[in-house]
Amino acid sequence: MLQKELKEIVFLCLGDSTDASTWSNVPYLFAQALEKKSILVRRVDITPPSVLFKFLKIAYKIFITTPLKFIYKDSVHNFYRSKIFLKLANKHIDKQLAKYPNADLCIFLNFDFYNKITNAPTLLFGDWTLEILVKDRHKREMYPIEKKFADYEMDVINHAQYVIPMFPETAKFLTQKNVKPKVCYLGMNMVNNLYKGGVDESIIKNKKAKKQILFIGRKNYLKSAIKTIEAVNLLGNEVELHIVGLQADDVNIPSKNTIFHGFLHKDNQEENQEYYNLLINSSLVVNANPEWGGFSSIIESMYFYNPVIVAPYKDFLETFGKEIDFGIYNTDFTAECIAENIKKILEHPDYENLCISAHNAVKDFTWDSFAEKLIQQL
Repeated sequence: MLQKELKEIVFLCLGDSTDASTWSNVPYLFAQALEKKSILVRRVDITPPSVLFKFLKIAYKIFITTPLKFIYKDSVHNFYRSKIFLKLANKHIDKQLAKYPNADLCIFLNFDFYNKITNAPTLLFGDWTLEILVKDRHKREMYPIEKKFADYEMDVINHAQYVIPMFPETAKFLTQKNVKPKVCYLGMNMVNNLYKGGVDESIIKNKKAKKQILFIGRKNYLKSAIKTIEAVNLLGNEVELHIVGLQADDVNIPSKNTIFHGFLHKDNQEENQEYYNLLINSSLVVNANPEWGGFSSIIESMYFYNPVIVAPYKDFLETFGKEIDFGIYNTDFTAECIAENIKKILEHPDYENLCISAHNAVKDFTWDSFAEKLIQQL
């Protein structure tokens, strides 16, 4: 436990935490919530700022990552998990931390680095480790090059004083690993809301009339997007599908009732408005991907009164339970099943309560609440 009040924090992440587009708005909103607690936040981008770094990144992709794909087609190894990057980043981090010798805490938004320079304890905040990504998401054993990074990651975790995972399953995994630091899941995941206006139940009436389906996800959710398009194609012309994060060229299948919006940047005023207009006007949100259903985008959609169709994957079940009153767990990853579930929600006799329940399930998942819980826990 910290022995003094938090007055100054060094906040380190990969990318600019003043840019709302960095890591799905997480660093931007997290740092902002800490600042609201009258804490001085020293923001550090752990990316080494040099031409050499950019050259090495390109060279590594050409000579290492791409050839590696011929040996291990589904390998998740990349430049940011290489010894070269870790060495350069650690050197840069040490230099930055030395500027703030009086900081009370260092928060890293990953499991890849810890404070070696000052007396400030290290808090690691992240979604999942590489081992979880490979074994749980990809359903396979790690390749040798992945195992090396996973071992490095566990060594970093064991040098930290606190670990705050974003998801309950990550907390369980690290606890079972008997890691040295205190591991604490704070019981919530945060809605990454950058909408400037208010939102209330008055938007529900319009939602029901629209019959507008929303899918949010980039290329890592391509299979789920294609299944959703196929499902909507089965439902007739009244139902319209809007996809955020992909373009028509990405899916390359007939999509007569589908409108593609590409990636929308929330820090861009016009794109922000387009994004939140979709959340406000949609009838429901779908991402039935079996292993992981875009947790952050789903709960943000729920905040805007959207019922959901998702797969019952571990972290969603752990957060909301085996039975949900704000949508449907999709257990058969086929276009026919997804279409049937969409129809059930659109024609639900108590659609309004589905919407209200979706909002109520996540309305307290704010970054301000998270920051308060974090400080209390420390």
